[in-house]
Amino acid sequence: MASAAVNPEKPRVLVVDDSRIVRATIGKHVKNVYEVSEASDGEDGWTALVADAQIRVVISDLSMPRLDGFGLIERIRASSEARIRDIPIIMISGDDEAEPRRRASALGATAFITKGVGGGELLARLEALISSPEGAPVAAMAPPTPEEIARHAQEAALAATRAQEAAEAARIAAMEQVMNDPVTGLLTLSALVKQGAQLFAYARRHQLALSVMRIVLDDFGVMRARIGDHVADQILVGVGKLLASRMRKEDCVARTGPGEFAVALPAATRAGAARLAERLVEEVRQAKIVWQSQTLKISASVGVADTVSDPGESFADIYSTAARRVERAREIGVGRVLSDDGGSDTDGAVKPAAPLPLAGLSVDQALRLLAEGRGTELEVHVAELARAVYPLVKFCDEMFEKAATSHQTRMLKASELLLMKTQPMETLKQGGFLD
Repeated sequence: MASAAVNPEKPRVLVVDDSRIVRATIGKHVKNVYEVSEASDGEDGWTALVADAQIRVVISDLSMPRLDGFGLIERIRASSEARIRDIPIIMISGDDEAEPRRRASALGATAFITKGVGGGELLARLEALISSPEGAPVAAMAPPTPEEIARHAQEAALAATRAQEAAEAARIAAMEQVMNDPVTGLLTLSALVKQGAQLFAYARRHQLALSVMRIVLDDFGVMRARIGDHVADQILVGVGKLLASRMRKEDCVARTGPGEFAVALPAATRAGAARLAERLVEEVRQAKIVWQSQTLKISASVGVADTVSDPGESFADIYSTAARRVERAREIGVGRVLSDDGGSDTDGAVKPAAPLPLAGLSVDQALRLLAEGRGTELEVHVAELARAVYPLVKFCDEMFEKAATSHQTRMLKASELLLMKTQPMETLKQGGFLD
């Protein structure tokens, strides 16, 4: 015997039938209004009825193994317990079963429904039975009027719509809790927004830059329709891997739409992010994808914004600015990067960025990354790093010039000076240039 999960707010109906399909059909008709318990034959139905005092109506087939419908009616009507003896019993029968109906009615069946009954008629019968005073004598029940059937069909449709809306709301709420996109493994948009809010607060608190890139694959919807979902998903996976491989560990990479991605880059300025975006656009453009002996060409457009150069009081504001710019970039043409609202754009060629203050990445950290062979992670910060180390480079050059011209130190050849400039501090000490 199987039973549905208990909902104390709904009246409970017991459906007894050896056909799982019949039980499921009846349950589907009434589940939005009534709680449903199931039993596969009369014996299991009797056991369920005795054990569950919340059952208000029994719906039973006539022909079943072990204890059939007639036997179940007799046992119920012969019970010494009033709750069981007086419970309404609706029998399931065929249209041509006149004699079995007369026999079931004589034994105490309350009402009959035909196999394949509609939800409206069934709900009308159940409401009439369940709304009758508890403990009232059971009498044969007349079929519901067409008006009653129509009214209950309308109520069932409304209940089904509300249940569908509730299920959709639950599905959306569940999706919002998902952290990773099932296709690419990247963050979802909701996860990016949550982490982006934290990054924004940190950047504001420490007066650092936070950049956002919105990346859209040009005409991806048209391509998907042509090549199919499977190949299109493989392209998304490839682009996702490219983005993840070019980012630092602290960067947040997300898939935000059918052919859309976004990246949040803490401690990166808009100019640095734009340079990175231009390189990404070029790499996407050069990607070779073979489909049915054809080489597919894809391109991407990117919008860039940051917390230093663009107004905004939240991560959502900066994200919206980047989204607006990528749409503008796509209006200009495919494969574009747009990082301001002045109408200027690039087509993938990397252009020098003006030196800007270093934002959050120390020289020590940069040297450590170089020592670990992770120089590509510094590309976003090239301009900032150059400006930060310029005073030190200038000082070293002055020290070399002083050493070369001093009468207290031997004269060095140009080749030796060049070698010294590439050696660590210990070599400089050994050469007598540092105390």
